[in-house]
Amino acid sequence: MITIAHTAVHGWGDCLHRHKRHYVLAQGQCHRCLHLLVVSPNVVVVTTRRGGRCYHTVQEARDSCPEVLNHQHHEYLQQDGDHNHHHNPTSNRRHGEQLSDEELRAELEAVRLEYEQQMLYKVKSSWGDESIAEVECPISGVFTFTYERGKPTVGHGFDDPHDPHGRDGGGVLCPRPTSEMSNCPYGFGLNVHYRDCAYGQPDQLALQCLGGWRGAGGQHYMAVLDTSVGGADPGPRYRCAMYREETSTGRIHLAFSSDSTCDTLLYSPSDGYEKYLLTAVPAPPLPAAVTSQPLCHFPASLHGHWNAVMLDHSTLVYKDERNLKRSSVVCVRD
Repeated sequence: MITIAHTAVHGWGDCLHRHKRHYVLAQGQCHRCLHLLVVSPNVVVVTTRRGGRCYHTVQEARDSCPEVLNHQHHEYLQQDGDHNHHHNPTSNRRHGEQLSDEELRAELEAVRLEYEQQMLYKVKSSWGDESIAEVECPISGVFTFTYERGKPTVGHGFDDPHDPHGRDGGGVLCPRPTSEMSNCPYGFGLNVHYRDCAYGQPDQLALQCLGGWRGAGGQHYMAVLDTSVGGADPGPRYRCAMYREETSTGRIHLAFSSDSTCDTLLYSPSDGYEKYLLTAVPAPPLPAAVTSQPLCHFPASLHGHWNAVMLDHSTLVYKDERNLKRSSVVCVRD
């Protein structure tokens, strides 16, 4: 358990210096630098150099600060100059460049050799509030999916009467795209229903989304809370995943690590401890009263993102940030 106060991180040291999201902490004569990204009110990602070396002065610690590996989504696109002069294993790659799974795995292994990343999940505020802030899921909509976890084993996992749901690593395969995942009716949660599994039958899941960001390897990351875990269930409550949308098909690759970190058995959006392939369910057709009318078009100067609104030709999408829902409006001629 770690407590972050206004001027210190208990157990890590007092905060002596800050530059953007880099902090120099001191315990006695030991100075260290870390990068801290507040993903949401629920999640903080901390990056440090491996080895935990101590420095005698604040300036020496500043010179050792880790590269910026984690960004808010909009900052990653802007690249606001929050990099220091140290070598970054990902800095030679153009942002947006698509890597193969093998290239991404090699890149992540290089990052993980040099840097250590810790996931901090808020369990209580300084005034004792234990509630979880509601944030919209990075993956939004209704999807069917296929699913795979591990391989079947004899006398273990699903064959083990003490582990009927495979929490201890048993294999699961749901090869037909009949399982369903959605963040309906509440935009902050993912409801996961497994169907027609060839072997293994996971429990249905209710995941609460905790936040999303761009992280190591330039990938999309998300953190969730598994609300079904507790009591005698030994599984991790907090989970981390990578995801990627195929631009040509719209399908989403989603892979989870095996624990609460973003490292363990997680190598790419399609290579992890648990793997999902999501296909969006088409939205219901518009009423005949709408489709029978000719469409109108918004002026080209209005196209694009405008805070909570996105305009594109004849469609307006409104993001209700209070209720975490999205609504689509189609323009028709009167």
